[in-house]
Amino acid sequence: MAVLNENKSYLLQTLNVEELKLLYTDDASAPENIKQETSPYFPYLKLEPASPGLIVKLINPQPNCPYFKKDVIIKEGFCVSDLKNHLNIQNRSTVTFWRWEDPLLGSRVVPNLNTVTAGKVKLENSSLFRVNIDNKVIQVEENGKIYNIGDSISYIVEP
Repeated sequence: MAVLNENKSYLLQTLNVEELKLLYTDDASAPENIKQETSPYFPYLKLEPASPGLIVKLINPQPNCPYFKKDVIIKEGFCVSDLKNHLNIQNRSTVTFWRWEDPLLGSRVVPNLNTVTAGKVKLENSSLFRVNIDNKVIQVEENGKIYNIGDSISYIVEP
């Protein structure tokens, strides 16, 4: 179990799943059928439908950088630090996310390569995303205030 916990982020990426729960059979939260059907060397796998979310584009505006755009599904209650798990970057502490001051026009403006953070506001790791699936709106909550995100977020990787 320790090996699986250490490599959880790797498993999430390679299996292309959104969530991975690892439980012992004697865990109180494990369902009874799992306790009965699991045996050594034969784990019990349970696949469930994903909870609904909206797609947002993660865009890296840095010139001459090996990072690309990536579409990510954001769900209600995601925090900014959860987004780092969706990027294949070894040192996640070097990644910062930025929202546009104008969410409608922001990603459509030609970027200034000298100041890649111009027209953007940094998102804190503790910021929470609010997703309204009916209206197809993604918002972020920071310090009690709610801001619209639009359809994209910029991310920067410090060297």
